[in-house]
Amino acid sequence: SSALFTSGAGFVITTESAPDVPVDSVRKGSSEIDFHRVLASLEADFVQLEGGPTLNDTFFDADLIDEINLTIAPLVVGGNGARMTSPLHDGSMPWGSLRWQVAHVLEENGYLYTRYLRAQ
Repeated sequence: SSALFTSGAGFVITTESAPDVPVDSVRKGSSEIDFHRVLASLEADFVQLEGGPTLNDTFFDADLIDEINLTIAPLVVGGNGARMTSPLHDGSMPWGSLRWQVAHVLEENGYLYTRYLRAQ
């Protein structure tokens, strides 16, 4: 019932076997979402992913990320919480060999706003 969905601007991405939802949906993949097919079906030149580590992992593992926008805050935070991405269950990191090049760096009040592009 949120305005995002009642306005028609938002939609749900799910599997073909998921229960019906009362909002627009994109359904690709039988038991797991096929994000390659999802992105191919969208009428968009640009898709911005603002997920948590699990969603980021999914897109890294599917080799679907071309840019990274990363904000570095002037804070030190510890702990063992989730990160931007993590190794696969077998410990491998197939995307770990990807190289990134700096496209932009901006600073304001000690925060660094960076944009990286996948190196060709």
